[in-house]
Amino acid sequence: MSSVQQQQNRKPTIYQVVRLVFAILTFATGCLSIVFSQLLVNVIFGGDEGLRTRLIGFTKRNFVILITFITSLTCPTDLELSFDSNTISSSEVVANAERSLLKLDTSAILIANHQLYTDWVFLWFVSYLNECAENFYIIMKKSLERIPVLGYGMKNYDFIFLNRKWDLDKSYMIQRFAHLSSVKKHWLLIFPEGTNLSPNTKPRSDDFMTRQQLDFKLDHVLLPRVKGLYLACKHMHKKTNLILDFTMAYSDHLATEYAQDSFTLRSIYLLGKGPRSLRMFVRAIDIRSIEGCTFNEDANDDEEEEDMRKFELWLNKLWVQKDKMMDNYYKTGSLVEGAKSTKIPLKLRSRFEIMNVYVIPIVFFVLTWLACRLITTLLR
Repeated sequence: MSSVQQQQNRKPTIYQVVRLVFAILTFATGCLSIVFSQLLVNVIFGGDEGLRTRLIGFTKRNFVILITFITSLTCPTDLELSFDSNTISSSEVVANAERSLLKLDTSAILIANHQLYTDWVFLWFVSYLNECAENFYIIMKKSLERIPVLGYGMKNYDFIFLNRKWDLDKSYMIQRFAHLSSVKKHWLLIFPEGTNLSPNTKPRSDDFMTRQQLDFKLDHVLLPRVKGLYLACKHMHKKTNLILDFTMAYSDHLATEYAQDSFTLRSIYLLGKGPRSLRMFVRAIDIRSIEGCTFNEDANDDEEEEDMRKFELWLNKLWVQKDKMMDNYYKTGSLVEGAKSTKIPLKLRSRFEIMNVYVIPIVFFVLTWLACRLITTLLR
C-alpha cells in the first residue's frame, strides 16, 4: 500500500472537516451565483448576442476561478510544464513569469491522456494561464447536462454533450465543431481515451486491442478512440491550425497503481492528499501535417472511412509515444529527458479574484435595493 493510500485510510481531523465545510459552502454559493448571473444575462441581454456571449464568457472564467480557489485551498499542487522545443517556441511558454502567463495559440484542439476525473480542472487552469478560460469547451456525457443547477450552467457554456452513440452524435458533433471553429478563441478539450485509466477500463482496452490484433502494447494509457477527434479535425481545421497534445503524469503514486485510486475526490478535497505535482509535456501538432489525411468535408462515406483509418494509425502511433513517455516518467521522474520545465503553482494570481464570482449578483441586488429605495422615496 502506498503512503498516499495509507493517508486516505486515516480519519479526517477537525481542521480537515472545517476546511471541507468551507469548500462546500464556497462551491455551492459560487455555483448558485454563477448560474444566477447566467439567468440574469440571458433574460436582460438575450436580444444582444454579442454582449450576452461576452458576459456568459465572464461567468465561464469565474467557474475556473472558483474551482481553482477551492483546489488550491484543499490540496495545493504545482504544475511542472515542459514543452516540445521543435513545435512550441520559447516566446509562447511564459510571457510573464511573475504572473504565470502563457502565450500559446488560443485556437486549438486539446488532447490528453485521462487518469483522474479532475484532469479537466488542471487543463482548464492552463487555459486560465493562457487568457482563454472563457473560451474553453469540453466534450462530456449527455447525462451530465441533467445535473441540477450545474447542468444549466454547462449548457450555457456551450459544452458538447454526447450520447456515445455514433448514429445519434455524428451530425450533432459536426454542427457543434463547425460553430466552434467560427469562434475567434476556442480551446476544445477531447480525451480520446473516452474514460479515465482504471482497474475496470484497462482490461477492457487490452482485450479490445487483442481482438483487433494490434501490433503494439500500451501499459500506462488506454487505446484512444478515433471518431470524435477525427470529426473535430475535419470540421475545424480550416480555422483551427493546431492540436495541443498534453501528456500528464501525477506524482506520488507508483507505475503499478492507478492515479484514480490514489487520488479520489475524498482524498483531494477532504483529506487534502492529492498529487504534490503534475508534470505536463506539451507539443503542438499542425492538423494539416497529419500523415495521409485530407480532412475533405466533401468526401463520400468510403473516402471518409479511408481517411479516418489513416488518422487512426497516426493517433495510435501518438499514443504509443505517450505510453513511452509515461514509462520514462515512472522510471526517471521525467516525461522527456532533458526537457526544461516551468513550475507554476495551481493558484489564482490574486485571491481577490474569487470576488468576481459574486460580482454580478451583488451589483444586481445593490441596484435593486437602490431602485426600491428611490421608488419608496418618490411615493412618499
